[in-house]
Amino acid sequence: MAITLGDLRTFCAEIASPDSSGATADREFMVWINSATMRVFADNDWDKILHTRVINLLPQETGTALVVTQDSTAVTETNSALLEKYVTDEWDLIVDGESSQVFELGTFTSTSAGAFRDGDEWIEASGTKSWTAIKTKYDLPDNAKNVLRVQLLQNGGFPVKYLPHNEYDMHKAHNPTQTGGDPRVYTLRNNKIEIYPHPGATRKKLGISYRKGPTVLADAALDAVEIDWDEEWKDLLYKAIQLEAAITQGKGAPVPYPLAKTAYEDRLKQYRGLDGNRPEFTGPMGLNHPRRMSFPTDISFSDATAISDVGPS
Repeated sequence: MAITLGDLRTFCAEIASPDSSGATADREFMVWINSATMRVFADNDWDKILHTRVINLLPQETGTALVVTQDSTAVTETNSALLEKYVTDEWDLIVDGESSQVFELGTFTSTSAGAFRDGDEWIEASGTKSWTAIKTKYDLPDNAKNVLRVQLLQNGGFPVKYLPHNEYDMHKAHNPTQTGGDPRVYTLRNNKIEIYPHPGATRKKLGISYRKGPTVLADAALDAVEIDWDEEWKDLLYKAIQLEAAITQGKGAPVPYPLAKTAYEDRLKQYRGLDGNRPEFTGPMGLNHPRRMSFPTDISFSDATAISDVGPS
């Protein structure tokens, strides 16, 4: 049986708060609930929040008759090849004759007309150009908060290196129109993953290992909304709510802060031990060999498929 938002609101009203009436109390309950779920998710790498997903990198698309005008963002395509997804999904356009930058459509009027985004004015001579559209930005899956590893699923799971925004942009600026081959680097921006270079016409897949974040619920969310937490461990969530309530209410809290904090930490420690993740055992271990003297042995148990820290922490 799933935990619902109504369950948590009832707990707030009956246990965590001395005053459960009025809109102010309702809003305060939602602050406690959202803060408590964030606290629980952040306090351990629970098995249930570590996920892997696959992203299909879409192959490039091409056109041959893009009419550009010097010092203008307006463009037309006489072969009617423009698509609205180039705007909504933020595809990059590589235009023949311009190797120092990529363009983005900011406006889609029809399959034969549109405009580049502001700042992407065509500054070379007017003319008709061939062009290539590539998608280098993909939505992160499933409310991902920490991407822990990205790898190319072809070529034996070759890792793709994370770069911070500024380093990624600088790396890409050396040859912004490069396509083909394997993506080498990625960055994370605006809840999207950006890859470089694009594999061109070749179809590729990225495997992403990530840490899922909690869903932040609106004040007006319905009681029937299900909470993304295991029902059998709901008492940890309850104790987190009590702790958040104690922080907010101070001396007026039904459960004083020191008691709420201790109760939460004790239960957190218990469930950390029960969760599927196990600490890595390293260092000398005394092993008693039959009829031989005891000797230390360095043994390291490590999961060969464990998530690495290629991405940002």
